[in-house]
Amino acid sequence: MAGLVLELQRDALDMKVPVADLLRKALVVSRKLDLAEVQSWIEQELGGYGDTETPDYRKVFGQPKAFNPYRGWQPIMSEDPKYMDALSERYLAQSVAELEDLSQRDSGALTMPYGAKASASIRKAIGIDLEVVLFVSRQDLVKVLDAVRNKVLDWSLDLEKRGIIGADMTFSKEEKITASQIHYNTVTNIGTMNNSQLQQNSSGSQVIVGTDIATQVTAIVDAVFSNMADLKLSPVAKDELVAELETLRAQAASPKPKTSILKEGLQSVKAILEGAAGNVVASGLLSSLAPVIAVVT
Repeated sequence: MAGLVLELQRDALDMKVPVADLLRKALVVSRKLDLAEVQSWIEQELGGYGDTETPDYRKVFGQPKAFNPYRGWQPIMSEDPKYMDALSERYLAQSVAELEDLSQRDSGALTMPYGAKASASIRKAIGIDLEVVLFVSRQDLVKVLDAVRNKVLDWSLDLEKRGIIGADMTFSKEEKITASQIHYNTVTNIGTMNNSQLQQNSSGSQVIVGTDIATQVTAIVDAVFSNMADLKLSPVAKDELVAELETLRAQAASPKPKTSILKEGLQSVKAILEGAAGNVVASGLLSSLAPVIAVVT
């Protein structure tokens, strides 16, 4: 028999061996050698990090987005690069088995919700009360899994270098003594951000929007115009709605939009849409309109 450590190296080099299975064998080695620090790291990788601090190699970057009831997920933007960096950076807390499962799925976006405080801060910053999450790439999950695999490989190579092999599934007294004298720094650069859980999300984003009021107003105007035919308004109501929308568009395009005019125009559009009672399209537009009115007022 080759020995536990050499088997561990072989499995680390075999990409067909799931990282979760690799860690379970590494856990056997760490327990037999009484390496509490390594054992703790492996158990966290297998069980997830929960409320504990997360290793830096589990940091991922994604695209922050807000959910518009009518337009779906739309990217959040800011002219402040530091703020965007803070929004785009998160840490994965899931177990490696969960990450492997998510990385192998073929459909649906991956999203990470922000904590309650962070979400409230983001909504305040963008000036609109919408659900906000971070969309991340499946490739980022693969990078995390590769980092774990490489750490196990490096650790096993170091053990072999020091003569620790584990023949016949056991370690000699000398091997254990040697192992106990090694300082293991398996997990470095601990992250301090709150952990977030990944979720499977089936909807994507088609429209990129800014976070200023003028952009939000323009988006609403475009949405109403695009669905004008489906509102089934009377000729008089339709003419009134078009006039209000054109006024809103002109104000939104102005270098200094007048809040009073925006407020009045949005309220008028709201009243006209409410007059189309029972119309599904009107109801959807009203849902999108409400948070924009709240910001302007």
